[in-house]
Amino acid sequence: MSTQSSDEKLIAVLQSAKAPTDKQRSRLLAFLKRTYSQEPELTWQQDDSLEKGFRLKAGCLLYTSPSPRD
Repeated sequence: MSTQSSDEKLIAVLQSAKAPTDKQRSRLLAFLKRTYSQEPELTWQQDDSLEKGFRLKAGCLLYTSPSPRD
């Protein structure tokens, strides 16, 4: 049983060196909605240390993309 109401939005933060394109943003929003079964709110924060990848924080989870160094 969820403690959040159905009209409450999921807050997600995307960190990357460059702002996401509209297409990338739409895909991330669709992924979050499908994964969490609720409307997400996505904000972007610039992080120059993430040259080729990203970090996505949603709820209590952290998603990362592999960096070229991995």
